[in-house]
Amino acid sequence: MIDYENVIYQLIGRAVTDVNEYSHDLKPEIIKKDAVSDDYLNDLYQDLQTKYECISSLKYGGIREFDLLNEKWNGVVNLIAWCIRCLENWSNKALKSFNEITVILNVICFLDKEGCFWRSLKKRNISLSKPFINHSQLQLSSLRCEFKVDDIGNVPIHEIESLEKFSSAISSKNWQEISDLWRMFNHIPLFSSENVQRLQMLDYFESSLLEPTFKGTNDIPILMHAMHYLRVETAFKIGYETTNDYLEFASVHSTLKTPHGNKTLNDTETAILGSILSKITNDEIKFNAWMNMFNKYPPHYSNIQISLGKVLATNATNENISAYIKSIALNNHTDNESRTIIAECLFEFTKSASPNRRKNLWNAAYEYWTEWGFGGGVSNDYIFNVVFSNLDFAIIGYYKECISDDKRLEIKENLINNMQLLESRWHRSSSSATTYWYRNLSLYQVIEHADRATENADTWLLLKSYYTPEQFHKNTYNEMLVR
Repeated sequence: MIDYENVIYQLIGRAVTDVNEYSHDLKPEIIKKDAVSDDYLNDLYQDLQTKYECISSLKYGGIREFDLLNEKWNGVVNLIAWCIRCLENWSNKALKSFNEITVILNVICFLDKEGCFWRSLKKRNISLSKPFINHSQLQLSSLRCEFKVDDIGNVPIHEIESLEKFSSAISSKNWQEISDLWRMFNHIPLFSSENVQRLQMLDYFESSLLEPTFKGTNDIPILMHAMHYLRVETAFKIGYETTNDYLEFASVHSTLKTPHGNKTLNDTETAILGSILSKITNDEIKFNAWMNMFNKYPPHYSNIQISLGKVLATNATNENISAYIKSIALNNHTDNESRTIIAECLFEFTKSASPNRRKNLWNAAYEYWTEWGFGGGVSNDYIFNVVFSNLDFAIIGYYKECISDDKRLEIKENLINNMQLLESRWHRSSSSATTYWYRNLSLYQVIEHADRATENADTWLLLKSYYTPEQFHKNTYNEMLVR
């Protein structure tokens, strides 16, 4: 399999070495600074195709269309050399047109893959013209997104209503609703190929200009898509540096939701993300909204957990901790994915939190969890097997660090007594009786595991194990219920 980035790097190296041999000037034409001419653009592109026959192959097949030993590589090197010369010398005065830079960026798009062209230029110490960089920043800062409904009669009413809700959510900074509705718009391509290249160029050559570029806009679709094309570290730095709430939000949400979200964050990225989260602990309303958003579906934001755990341990107020706990949706399930992800956050929390801070979180979690009680007290909310909750790790922390051994034994004995009284209590239905049994048995799982787990917090999460009170080992019916 071809190492795409290495091939681009090598070709750029050849282009730099052979720049005098392979560079050519296209026919000059004086056009006005603000002119946009499709005819000129087409003529320029046709002229390029005449000089560089490889363009068509690159356009439709990329580098993979070329055999490494094929002499056509010379044509690609020739083309790259021309691009480099233009980028080094481009000016917004006299002969160099704005149409020309559009063509150059489209040609680079044929060569590039996820920014590798610009990375390779940077590694080769290529310098880009300052006017080109400034013009790219200006172009990006002027981007705007507007949704229009051309024929309302043919558009489903729910889509129009969703668009209205989305616009309203942006105006009111309703971050959770923006997040929920963004799924309707995140697959619509907004950035042209040349603007994607401008973004990636600034990312590698002048990343400090990106925050000022977008600082003045609340255009969520533009900001979300812009963050998609940037390096994770760059996006997070923008989020940390900015005072624009929309840009701050997009830098985290878009980065964690796009394909970047499948990539494990490195130490630098984790630290910068932590700095953003630390910053918003000072804004209680925003912190609450972010917690509700990022903890609604933990598997969608698994990369936030380590940074969040560290912030809860070091910077969060008691109000922040309470908001975090209450943002976690509690429901009956046997699935372990969300539990494992949240446990990752809380395990990180245990590493740095003071004893008092740990107890504050464990107590808040236990109060919230107890009030919920596996839903066993709610009519028709039945339980037909042993279930767990997303807060089990924190409940283990409560049992181990907030109450005495005697108190823990008392709670356990009460649960066992409840189960022993199963047949002597009145139940509305057989489903209610089964729910009564499994609710107590599910509560028992956590406290029994707290007795068996060590002081090392990496043993606290109960996975794929079931505990049966000794008193029921010889009861065939109850044994059946446990299985």
